[in-house]
Amino acid sequence: MKQLIQEQRELIQSRDKEISEKKDLEKNLNKQIKQLEQEISRAKQDIEIHRKENANQIKERKVYEDKYVWVIKDKALFGVQHSAYDFKLRDPARGKTKINYQP
Repeated sequence: MKQLIQEQRELIQSRDKEISEKKDLEKNLNKQIKQLEQEISRAKQDIEIHRKENANQIKERKVYEDKYVWVIKDKALFGVQHSAYDFKLRDPARGKTKINYQP
């Protein structure tokens, strides 16, 4: 009888340990889920920001295309190496500064 009771105690302790391990695992998984949901939320916000920026840039480009005829004509050359619009070779911000410079 004492042996049976001891076996039952050991079985209960074993099951308690398993339950505790499963609860810890559940807690860790829930924590990971929460972190991933936050990352997804941040990614969605970034996507929305980029969509808005893209829409604004498209509108701005359209304004320039309507205002300056040469933009449409030379658009294929923008960013092309060794062209007049090679932005690595000729920095537009630096060029604008030179144009606006008045001694």
